[in-house]
Amino acid sequence: MTASGATGYPLARFTLFTAIAAVTWAGYSGLIGYLGGAAFESNPTLGLALGVGLALSITALGELFRYVALPASNARWWPR
Repeated sequence: MTASGATGYPLARFTLFTAIAAVTWAGYSGLIGYLGGAAFESNPTLGLALGVGLALSITALGELFRYVALPASNARWWPR
């Protein structure tokens, strides 16, 4: 069973949007890699530190939002 079948979404539309998402993801991932390589060519450790710091910051903000914004009735599904 595919994700299309599990959700009941028509296969043709699902395939179209999946293809658009794949091309978009590949494009921006390649662009980020190219720009990051150009920006941190002389100091790759700084690029690594910036990437890890950015990832941890985004994760912390998401968890803070989840903790503050979700009502207590969802505590069964989202442990605090």
